[in-house]
Amino acid sequence: MLAALPNVPVPSNFTARVLARVEREASSEVRLENDVRPPVRWWTSWLPKAGFAAVVFAAALFSYHHLQSARRAEWAQSLSTVSQVASMPSPDVLNDFDAIAALSSTPPADEELLKIMQ
Repeated sequence: MLAALPNVPVPSNFTARVLARVEREASSEVRLENDVRPPVRWWTSWLPKAGFAAVVFAAALFSYHHLQSARRAEWAQSLSTVSQVASMPSPDVLNDFDAIAALSSTPPADEELLKIMQ
């Protein structure tokens, strides 16, 4: 069946391409042999990131705790202030409210008198 297949035209630079590819592979193998660095482990790249994340998380937790304690102190101060205030006056004080309210209100302006004065 292979004999029945038509011949495929080969590019004119086929040999040069093959030889260039062989040279690239050979040079990459030489580079790998000369590379004596130890293999990079996953923790060498993730350890600084995890440490930074832990520091940020700890700072956020400390900040939240400080904010909550400040709020509790403010609430305690408010409660202490409210508990020291004297109780409301008795309703007997409001018996004369109408008379006091009438004293504080002023009568409306006399329009006729204002026209005469002009």
